[in-house]
Amino acid sequence: MRSKKRTGLHDAIDFIRMGSRVLFKDDFTKCFKPISPEELNGSGIFYIFSILIRYFLLLPCRILWFIGGSGIFFILFIRAVIKRDDTQMANSFLFYSKVFVTSFGAKIKHHGIKRRLNVPHVFVANHTSFLDFLVLSSHKFAHASVAEAHGGLFGFLFKSILTKNGSLLFKRSDKSDRNKVSAMIKEHVAKNKASMLIFPEGTCVNNKYSVLYQKGAFDLDAVVCPVAIKYRKNLLDPYWNTSNHTFFVHLLYLMSRWKLDVDVYWMEPQRKRHDEAACEFALRVKKEISSVANLKDVIWNGYFKSAPVLKDRELLKEAFIKVYNKHATLENEFIDSLTYLDGNKERDRNWENENDEIIVHQDDENYFYNFNYRRYLDHTLNEYLFLKNNPNELEEWYKSKARTFQTDQLLWLTQPINDDNPTPCTCFKKCRKKEHRNQKKGFDKEEAN
Repeated sequence: MRSKKRTGLHDAIDFIRMGSRVLFKDDFTKCFKPISPEELNGSGIFYIFSILIRYFLLLPCRILWFIGGSGIFFILFIRAVIKRDDTQMANSFLFYSKVFVTSFGAKIKHHGIKRRLNVPHVFVANHTSFLDFLVLSSHKFAHASVAEAHGGLFGFLFKSILTKNGSLLFKRSDKSDRNKVSAMIKEHVAKNKASMLIFPEGTCVNNKYSVLYQKGAFDLDAVVCPVAIKYRKNLLDPYWNTSNHTFFVHLLYLMSRWKLDVDVYWMEPQRKRHDEAACEFALRVKKEISSVANLKDVIWNGYFKSAPVLKDRELLKEAFIKVYNKHATLENEFIDSLTYLDGNKERDRNWENENDEIIVHQDDENYFYNFNYRRYLDHTLNEYLFLKNNPNELEEWYKSKARTFQTDQLLWLTQPINDDNPTPCTCFKKCRKKEHRNQKKGFDKEEAN
């Protein structure tokens, strides 16, 4: 039952409860949580024997195979560069991808047909590790790709080798660099060179969840070929936690496991509809990939994982406030100036109908008039996505917010002090005193001159 009368203190307590909940049950970082050792098969005396076999037999053999295969690849690669033979270059990349996956003991099961289209197209897939690129490039033909600039062995291999087939590097922190790479991707796709493979999540996820797809790959005026990748995590954890493990360490980890089991689902090519925005197209493809790969579909922005830009943090904060204003404060008697547009109602209602499966959770608590936590969080992320892809809406929101604040402050400070209009806060008094002191110092200097 909702209380008949609710004050701001009730909602303040709910905000504290919601913040406390995050401390022991975080809904974001679980998308990037590695598998615990208890979840992997292997224990007791058999595990001890497996260590002896994996590290003293399999690992040395796989390293020798990888070194030998690398030598053959470099011969083929150098010959292709000298002759400027694109076909031989593509074959050398296909060969090297197969060398990589066989050195991991990979058992890859392909579902569907991988098509080489004669029209501008791009492949998109969920992202767990650099393994994704190797697994997809080892089947029929190799891909070009897009990656953030890295150091170490990964950066060396990408800059020295992969850029030769049209792969691109960029710095995420440099906006001009991102715009330049975006133009280069469009040029690459238009010329129909080596099929471009893009991971629109922009970061590695633990293959249990699917986070927000960035819209860049879906705004190229090209056919999108979705690919779903699902790893069987009974003998190893394919997730590459880049903050804890370097490329070389993760490479040795994969080589020292029993085998790598993975299912790859090549899905039907998709085109953007005439009345569909790029972000809507991205969400539609994401939902299909998540369904096929049995991933939990969430719309957290994966860029929050490392160092989210200030703009995105502000957007998330504004989304949180807007959801609170629209859904929680409507029935509060102490707030009567908030409105909820019919268009917003319809948009949220439609979004809920499409995402019923992620709204209700049995163990979730309720906040703000029996507002389920999962439902509140999902509405917040949906509002964040709406603001992110509608800059005009965000600009209007900021303007109205600034006007409201300035008007309220002006009315408050110009009213005579009485019981209804209390004395301005001590902090404001100090600011005014400091301003008067600075003005007085300026007058004294003028008189001295």
